[in-house]
Amino acid sequence: MAKVDGAIALVEDHDLIEGVTGVGVYALMRPLPSKRQAVIRALAEAAAGDPPFHVPPHRVPPAWSLPAGYADCGLAHGAAGPLALLALLSEECADVPARTLVRIADWLVDTAHTDEYGLAWPAGIAGRDRLPSPRRASWCYGVPGTARALWLAGRALNEPAYQSIAREAMTALLDHPEAWGIGTSPNLCHGLGGLLLVTAAFAADDTRFATAADDLLGRILDAFDPDLPLGFDTDGEGLLTGAVGVALTLLAATGDSPDPAARPFLVA
Repeated sequence: MAKVDGAIALVEDHDLIEGVTGVGVYALMRPLPSKRQAVIRALAEAAAGDPPFHVPPHRVPPAWSLPAGYADCGLAHGAAGPLALLALLSEECADVPARTLVRIADWLVDTAHTDEYGLAWPAGIAGRDRLPSPRRASWCYGVPGTARALWLAGRALNEPAYQSIAREAMTALLDHPEAWGIGTSPNLCHGLGGLLLVTAAFAADDTRFATAADDLLGRILDAFDPDLPLGFDTDGEGLLTGAVGVALTLLAATGDSPDPAARPFLVA
């Protein structure tokens, strides 16, 4: 492990999957104080931008034709990921600036909008324009991941307003399965697995979510097919969209607590 610890270094982008936030997840799981501080400094600097965590031009798909200054809202690639990570780091060390957490959380609150199903977040913001995105009840984008990041920020800051917004958004979402937009796939990234992972984390903090978590668990278990090589109809054996991710989700949802199985995904 020492060799891996030594090889971990910051990269250009801020996101969870390929960037600084992903490096921070490793530092969160390992006793690496100096690298934790480097991650905190890098994310605090990116959060201070206008908009916070703007996406580098090379990461904006050309087909989107967006102006400079695009900022992503999601947990996997956007501002919700750094917010969740910094909130968790702040509970283990005192060097995360509270103003950074407040800046990111307030920006996400400001980007939310209300439709017939309750609060929701766009995929991202470019100037005054919201990037069109179908409503998704997924871990990577949409209400679950972003709401959970706000909940964690509220816990870290002892600010109930953020947790109230997160609870409101998740409650409305879970009341309207017709608006989930994720089909029946049990995968973790953008399927029922991710929704279960987040809902189970909420249920560990608030028993009002327990019934919804049990329902989602039942949906996934009902999808198990012993005749399939991996038991579930997934995209191979991988973590984000494959059977390994489903197994990890089930482990997190059926254990005494979603943490630590859910911690790498910044929901617990």
